[in-house]
Amino acid sequence: MWTNLTSDFPGLGVINRGFGGSQLSDVRDHFERLILIYRPRQVLIYCGGNDLAAGKTVGRVVEDLKAVVERIHRELPRTQVTYLSIALNPSRWDQRDKVIAANAAIQQFITGDPRRRFLDVTTAMLGPDGQPKPDIFMPDKLHMNRKGYELWIPIIRPALLR
Repeated sequence: MWTNLTSDFPGLGVINRGFGGSQLSDVRDHFERLILIYRPRQVLIYCGGNDLAAGKTVGRVVEDLKAVVERIHRELPRTQVTYLSIALNPSRWDQRDKVIAANAAIQQFITGDPRRRFLDVTTAMLGPDGQPKPDIFMPDKLHMNRKGYELWIPIIRPALLR
């Protein structure tokens, strides 16, 4: 739903391959047409929340991510992988413990290789009370609105420029 992605990162050649409802297994299963065909220098992955919402365990989410990242590094060994943390949002607040556990496990995996980095976008989405900022979400309280994506831009831009 990040419709302004290209204009938010001008001159950086970003391509939005995200799609609604996607899970890491979808990225794995459609790897060739989502990633490989472009032979990118860098891949940003924001995925995992739908997996948890569908009942997958934290372990399964991490294993699916590992499969995707390992394939990227096998087929595109110079490609950098940046993982954006799973967001805490109002509509899935009851899953926050799983989200926090998944982010911790993913961060541990991601930081084990210099070609990978973990970006915490979640903290910027929380208010001083530790709750999701209500004004950054669409009425469904799941997807971000423009104000939400504007919080992510200064977090993501330095990773794209590296």
